[in-house]
Amino acid sequence: MARLVLAALRFYATGYYQRPVGEQWGISMSQSSISSSIRKVTNSINKIKFGQYVRFPMTATERHEAIEQWTVSRHCFPGAIGAIDCTHDAIRGPYEHEESYVNHHGYHSINIQMICDPTLKILNVNARYPGARHDSFIWSASATRRVMRSYERGERGVYLIGGSGYPLEPWLMTPLPHEQEGTARYR
Repeated sequence: MARLVLAALRFYATGYYQRPVGEQWGISMSQSSISSSIRKVTNSINKIKFGQYVRFPMTATERHEAIEQWTVSRHCFPGAIGAIDCTHDAIRGPYEHEESYVNHHGYHSINIQMICDPTLKILNVNARYPGARHDSFIWSASATRRVMRSYERGERGVYLIGGSGYPLEPWLMTPLPHEQEGTARYR
């Protein structure tokens, strides 16, 4: 069991591909064993810990606490329960559908959407889409959007703060483009 965990931790820490991980530090495992170890350890982490700490939608109490924290924050966003944006995680180009992983910066990536609360605790991660997919596409296809849309019927005024790659919606506030700094509309 310890070998499985060590092999997975080495892979997570270095990003080395599977075979070199097994060949280092006397772990002496085949590529298929390393692959299996990474899968088993990752699934265990996701099953045991990930769902315990990373979860959206939030409970009513958690939403209320988040609203309070955003209201008293330096930027003051009354009604906000989280901030959402995407980031590109560079990957080695795959052999199949390689072009769909090339992002607008010109390198291969996975476009990862995340939501955090005002204390920067991660509430949601969506890492299903290749780098060529735009933030707004990921948002439109996400379960998170459906959850936020349901709040419109019950908890009006509850919203996420999003980056400029997202559409303006009643449950998603985004920057207004081309506003002059310092004006009320800009703020």
